[in-house]
Amino acid sequence: MTISGSQKILEIQTFKLKIMARDYTKYNVVGLGDNFNKRKLVYEVIKNWASKNKPSFEELQKVFPDELQGTKGLIMKESEVKDPKRFNMKEPLS
Repeated sequence: MTISGSQKILEIQTFKLKIMARDYTKYNVVGLGDNFNKRKLVYEVIKNWASKNKPSFEELQKVFPDELQGTKGLIMKESEVKDPKRFNMKEPLS
């Protein structure tokens, strides 16, 4: 928006900031456990599936492709991880 007067021009730009609230939702899964946050929920579901199916790394990536998560990926070899805080490095899938 521009406001002009006698020789002075004032330009006002507006920006909308989208402030994302943290999601503290907790999830319960029958047979796996209760009170999971999203990260732990995904980890437990994949761990449970892997323990029942004993997949190779390639099969695991096929069933749970990176596109499920978005830009960071979902399952990755430890040597390929660039941002460790985005992956469960303390409890890797065996």
